[in-house]
Amino acid sequence: MKNKSINNIYTGKTIYYFFKRVNNTWAAQDSFSTDINPSRFGGRLNQSNLPDLYSNGSGGMFIYKNSSWAKISNSPNPIYGMWGTSSNNIFAVGNFSNAYHYNGTDWKQIEQLIDPKVHYSTVWTDGTEAFVVGSIGDGVYMKTIVWHGK
Repeated sequence: MKNKSINNIYTGKTIYYFFKRVNNTWAAQDSFSTDINPSRFGGRLNQSNLPDLYSNGSGGMFIYKNSSWAKISNSPNPIYGMWGTSSNNIFAVGNFSNAYHYNGTDWKQIEQLIDPKVHYSTVWTDGTEAFVVGSIGDGVYMKTIVWHGK
C-alpha cells in the first residue's frame, strides 16, 4: 500500500492518494484534497508489523478495514507517528505532548511524556521497549529529545 501526494499547479491544492496493489498493478483506493478536512483518513499512513493499515494526522487516528476508513480515536492536535506490534499494543505521538498508548480497549495518554513545549514526531516499539522522538525549542534553536521506556 502506498500514500502519494500530488500538487496541482493550477489550483495550488495538494491531493493525497491512497493506493493498493491489486493484481500486479496499483489502484487508487481513496483520496482527499488539502482544501477539505481529511475526515476519511489522516494523511499519514503507518507501516508496521500490524496486519491492518493505520493512518493518522490532524483528523485523529484511523484504521482501514473492509475497504473503508474508520476513526478509532480523536486527538486535539495532529498525530505525526504511530507504531504497534499488535492490535492491542499501539503507540501514537504528535504535537504538544500528544503521546498515547492503545491497549486493545482504550487510548491512554502517557503522563510521563506530558510537556506542552515538546513536539513528538515518531515512535517505535518492539513490544518490550519503546522509543519516542521529538523536539523542543523556539523554532530557531531546536533540541532533539529521545525517550526510551520499557
